[in-house]
Amino acid sequence: MNRKTASCLDSRLEVLLSGDEGSQFYAQSSDHVESCPACQQRLTELAGDQQTWRHVGKLLGDYPADAMVHLTENVGTQSPDSPVGSPADTLAALEGVLDAPSHPEMLGRLGRYEIERVIGTGGMGIVLRGFDTDLNRPVAIKILASHLAHSGAARQRFARESRAAAAVVNEHVVAIHNVEARGKTPFLVMQYVAGESLQARVDRIGPLDAREVLRIGIQAAAGLHAAHQQGVIHRDIKPANILL
Repeated sequence: MNRKTASCLDSRLEVLLSGDEGSQFYAQSSDHVESCPACQQRLTELAGDQQTWRHVGKLLGDYPADAMVHLTENVGTQSPDSPVGSPADTLAALEGVLDAPSHPEMLGRLGRYEIERVIGTGGMGIVLRGFDTDLNRPVAIKILASHLAHSGAARQRFARESRAAAAVVNEHVVAIHNVEARGKTPFLVMQYVAGESLQARVDRIGPLDAREVLRIGIQAAAGLHAAHQQGVIHRDIKPANILL
């Protein structure tokens, strides 16, 4: 039996659809499919017949074109609707980080960014809604938590992962505008997405219909593909990190 015939058996492809992802056979099959266009086409056929794919196309065809999915970066960033900690704890964490605001309605100032409010907290820090006074646009700013800002290793990891995420340019990935890692408090500046997370959507309205699930899945996969092309692995895909 020649090498091509042995490698392109349906049994090697079916393991990718329903096999054990931790097995050596799965890994070998996956490696082969990545470099074999014929098996990629055959895998699509095995995953669903033509009637199934036509049905999927019909479901997606009349879905609103402006229903955009954005993946947030994986450096501990939370979505705009993430629950925050107690107001007292959050404000205490910002003491000494923000300069005095130039307007009484603002929380403070961070360089050229006016800080409007807290929009999320996470294990690695606080996410703020800000306004870029140079470029006149709203932004989301992630500040590294104070207990990590004193760790050289944490600061290096924050800077490294932020810069790696900034290299990913795709309409389905939240854009990184700026990374400031050398100051007293490292922070990164991101595109502000005015919407809600997938987690908030499900909590608010319950299970999504088939069209929404398909569209979100396809767009999220497109964002992940763009990241993978840059050698970036997200590592924290979950509904709270998918913005709608």
